[in-house]
Amino acid sequence: MIPPAPETVKKSLGSETTEALARWFQDILENNAVSWDEYREIPPRLDNVETRLQNVETRLQNVETRLQNVETKLEVLDQDVSELRDEFKEFRREITQRFDVVHGRFDRMHEHLASMTKWTVGTLALFGTLITILLTISQFFK
Repeated sequence: MIPPAPETVKKSLGSETTEALARWFQDILENNAVSWDEYREIPPRLDNVETRLQNVETRLQNVETRLQNVETKLEVLDQDVSELRDEFKEFRREITQRFDVVHGRFDRMHEHLASMTKWTVGTLALFGTLITILLTISQFFK
């Protein structure tokens, strides 16, 4: 149903041109426009979409809150790891110092053992020499 065109349009364009334009607009509207029944279905759907969007926003806020909590926990863990690193460094320093002390003791023990071994070998050599001399002297007096 094509509504009649205004008289001023008919006078300026002519009645044939006005009717052709009206039919052309009508075809465009029929092919591309939404009917009233379809339009009445759209607002409830938009309300549904809006409700879902609000739910998505709420969920997104919950996710952001959780992420902030996770970031806070990660910062605490990072601090704990830093403290553990410092404690391990101190522990390694203490162990290194203790090993240095033990190493020094082993060095002193090695020096003492080397010295005692030299004295023992020297003493045995002296006794061996004395015994050899005494045996040689005893061979002359027989």
